[in-house]
Amino acid sequence: MTAGTGRIQSWGGPIQEMRQGDIVRIPPGVKHWHGASPTSSMTHTAIQEEVDGKNLDWLEKVSDDQYSRGASVAQQQQKTQGESAMNKEPSNIKKTFGDFSPKLVQITDDVLFGDVWERSELSKCYRSLVTVTALIAGGNTEQLPFHLKRAKENGVTEAELIETITHLAFYCGWPKAMSAITVAKEAFKPQP
Repeated sequence: MTAGTGRIQSWGGPIQEMRQGDIVRIPPGVKHWHGASPTSSMTHTAIQEEVDGKNLDWLEKVSDDQYSRGASVAQQQQKTQGESAMNKEPSNIKKTFGDFSPKLVQITDDVLFGDVWERSELSKCYRSLVTVTALIAGGNTEQLPFHLKRAKENGVTEAELIETITHLAFYCGWPKAMSAITVAKEAFKPQP
């Protein structure tokens, strides 16, 4: 997304909101629709492969009913998140530190990952880049593998992360960049 707010839905799935900076990947052959929200225009760049001389199949138009089901997407997502929070498995931090430091676990899960990471003013892609940059600048490489993985899940490419580390060598110092690139090289190894 290059500007505005939009919606996307894989056929039969939930309608999701898209914001500037978000990167959305749709696997080949997945029927979906996307467009602007009712209150905002949107612009985006689309990249698709060409197969047998075709790069897409236009399907039927999205009906007003299908589109309007997303009118309360945000409220429905908040309700669903609240309900799923009661039924979901404990977070890794809760499993690791829940008995030892319950308050730190609670504010990490509820405030950091529940509130700060879910704010819409900054896309998760950019939020990941900020987090990785702050960890490298502070020399906190012990948390870097988790956040490099999370950054990739949020749409940041390995090439962009490597370039970020290279760029930071000039601002944070060579030793911090070299420590970070060592961690990244290990984190980016193909998993067997």
